[in-house]
Amino acid sequence: MNWIIVAGIVVVLYVLFMFKMNNFRTKVAFIFIFLGVCFVLMTAYYVLSDNKPDLSNIDGWTQSGKVYFSWLTNAFSSAFKVTGDAIKEIGGNVAKNSTNITRK
Repeated sequence: MNWIIVAGIVVVLYVLFMFKMNNFRTKVAFIFIFLGVCFVLMTAYYVLSDNKPDLSNIDGWTQSGKVYFSWLTNAFSSAFKVTGDAIKEIGGNVAKNSTNITRK
């Protein structure tokens, strides 16, 4: 229930800030920053909810940071690996189907 209240407040503040901005570049920058902060908060909640870190001391914060950045590194490396494999597969199929054209 607390997360719903926080999310509602964030959405209201977001809408208020968007009405105040009149420059397109400022709006785009604000959107990217907002999405980045939302991404970090949601992924941190997802990763750290399983580990139940002790955030009462600096060692707990350090361990939580290590767990989060380890998870983030694994997620991005997996995404890059899958994307690279897909590109190789598509490129291999294009090379097999292409014909050699000679110029006169």
